[in-house]
Amino acid sequence: MKFCLHLFLVFLLTINLCYAQNDESPIRGTNTKYEQGDWITYGQTRFITSIALGLQYVYFGTTGGITRYDYWQKQWDFPFTISSGLAENDVKAVAFDDNTSLLWAATPSAVSVYTPSSEQWANYFFTERDIAKHGAVVAIGFSRCCAIFEMSDGELFSCSNTGSWLRPYDARSDGEQIVWSGYRTAPKGEFPSYFMDPGYHFLYNGVIQDSRLHKSPVTVRLHDKWFQSWIGSWGFGALFGDIRALQLSFLNYGLFSKDVRAIALDKTGLWIAGENRNNSSFQDQNLAGITYWDQVDEKWQYFESDYIPNLLTDEIHRMTVGGPFVFFATRFGISIFNQTKNEWTRLSTAEGLNHENVFDVAVSGSTAYVASEGGLNAIDLKTLRTDTLVVYIVGADDLKFSRVLDIEIANNILWAATDYGIYVYDTKTDTGGFVYDVDAPNGERFTAVTSYGSEVWFGTTRGIFPFDTQKKEWLGLPERNLDINSPIYAMAANAQSVWAATDRGVFKLNRRLRNWVRYTKQDGLPSNTVREVLLDDDYIWFGTPEGLTLFYWNDPNRVD
Repeated sequence: MKFCLHLFLVFLLTINLCYAQNDESPIRGTNTKYEQGDWITYGQTRFITSIALGLQYVYFGTTGGITRYDYWQKQWDFPFTISSGLAENDVKAVAFDDNTSLLWAATPSAVSVYTPSSEQWANYFFTERDIAKHGAVVAIGFSRCCAIFEMSDGELFSCSNTGSWLRPYDARSDGEQIVWSGYRTAPKGEFPSYFMDPGYHFLYNGVIQDSRLHKSPVTVRLHDKWFQSWIGSWGFGALFGDIRALQLSFLNYGLFSKDVRAIALDKTGLWIAGENRNNSSFQDQNLAGITYWDQVDEKWQYFESDYIPNLLTDEIHRMTVGGPFVFFATRFGISIFNQTKNEWTRLSTAEGLNHENVFDVAVSGSTAYVASEGGLNAIDLKTLRTDTLVVYIVGADDLKFSRVLDIEIANNILWAATDYGIYVYDTKTDTGGFVYDVDAPNGERFTAVTSYGSEVWFGTTRGIFPFDTQKKEWLGLPERNLDINSPIYAMAANAQSVWAATDRGVFKLNRRLRNWVRYTKQDGLPSNTVREVLLDDDYIWFGTPEGLTLFYWNDPNRVD
């Protein structure tokens, strides 16, 4: 009996170890379960390491993947990242082989090759051939039959020009001239005296400077046969230069900061922010900022707290859109942006908030409800920016010492996820209290809440608990899920599914099949840590420390 028990425990331990290893196992290439474009990650692509010119695209190797500019259509296409099958997002070199029309990339851990006909990436890792000791790839070159890689210590390795494991390069057996890219094509000599947009200057030493004295050096440039120059910088991203007209223009694309913990949709685009901390240097990849992606005009706009008096920090917990207002929940109160008037307002304890550290904002009619370290407040938006601003306390003594992490309003009822349970508040009658029910998950620390129809879904530090307000009952299995074993950071629900963001990826309840599915890096997430989810019809947005990810979840031809 003891022997059988020992075998059973060993079996369970083996399963757990395999489970953990699979979560972070290397990305071998494109996941063929999905179509190209089912998973797209938008990262911080302002820092460019290399450029390659293909048959349709200019490829920019960046710290956030490979961005692709269609020079015939004069527009950006979606980037190649971990979500596409790259080994990593930090691309050290990118190159296009004119002989095979294959795209190559080098990251700190692997060499990757993309085959357009199959729309698939394949990755060849350095550790599996003892190449990592030679450093990173600094240049990629091609002969007629080989792809050649120069490492940071000067050693050369090669592989088949269609992709294979790397081996030491033998120039005698190859005997072909090598066409190089990478650092060997870095800017040399003088730059043209380019003119730029108002507020920007191109300095003689190849440095771009703006009116805020941000400086960004040019890292790489490439001239094509049409007298056009494609330029990469360290901080300002990609630029397009007209050599004849001496005009240099920005090709803004991607996030200002890669850590995404807050997402909000308005009528024309997407607001993206996170808990990014400010740094003094513009060339620092950790410099914080807020991104607005205008999806109608395909323009990217950036906001920095250093230059907005009523936005004291770029560390944003949550964003909410209500009418013309965008609310930013921060550790220094609420910053409110009026898009119509282009005005910023900040509310803090001086204006009546219970606490400076605000976690969430929900809007109902002309009232904004504020969840903070010190409970709940309500703001009459009609009195905003007047001498008679109205801010009052919700819940009185009930929530005096309770941290409220997330709130949801459904049919005039506000549901609050707190450290001490579920608080419910009737916005019409101004009455509320904590939920005490023998079947409720009493004693739980609640971290997230969302609703759909008559259902309210609650996330805790260990699982998911749904409540049907119409039937007045807590739902059981499989809707109730206690197997997640991770805090729930955010949730979303619709008629087909329920989603939960965790440190173990994203969990989805398929309502029709009544089963839970988990998505990880192996599927297309850039990180298994997901802090935000936002449903957008057949698509869903995820906020992660490695960028913003879009997933086509409702593909009728795929069963997850």
